[in-house]
Amino acid sequence: MGYTHYWRRPQVIDADTYAAITRDVGKVLQLCQDQGIPLGDAYGEGQPDITSKTLGFNGLKQCGHPHQDLGIVWPADHARGATLSDNPAGTWFGGALVASRVCGGDCSHESFCFDQTANDSFAFCKTAFKPYDIAVTAALIVIKHYLPAVVVTSDGDDEKWADGRLVCMMACGYGEEFRLD
Repeated sequence: MGYTHYWRRPQVIDADTYAAITRDVGKVLQLCQDQGIPLGDAYGEGQPDITSKTLGFNGLKQCGHPHQDLGIVWPADHARGATLSDNPAGTWFGGALVASRVCGGDCSHESFCFDQTANDSFAFCKTAFKPYDIAVTAALIVIKHYLPAVVVTSDGDDEKWADGRLVCMMACGYGEEFRLD
């Protein structure tokens, strides 16, 4: 249980398309980091992993943000942006409803992985609406740009993807037209 994004993808992506995806996702991740979103590799440590065959990142585990027990976070209606501190908009049975993306002292959750080849065409990333959710949504927008047949769905609605679209527009010059399938 938790805020999650889902996608269906081809099991193999040609090298040129994958290179374009990793190039643009690299731009997106750099912009996110420049804007204060702490990112690490798939384990939430070091730096995001981008190679000619592998793309993996997560929020940074040792982010330095204050510890807070938020339970299972869920975005409130019209939730946007990211903050460093508790920003409750209410509660639901699992924990806090939040007005923006926030972590409880650990910005990592589940790894975002999108490799050139995959054993399965279905994948997902549970972000728990932590700050790196913006990077995940922007990365999926890049992927959909280069692979229009990829099907992207989410626990959030199109409004919750506005920050990802903005980051993608700023970093890559496209993405405003993206809508969930």
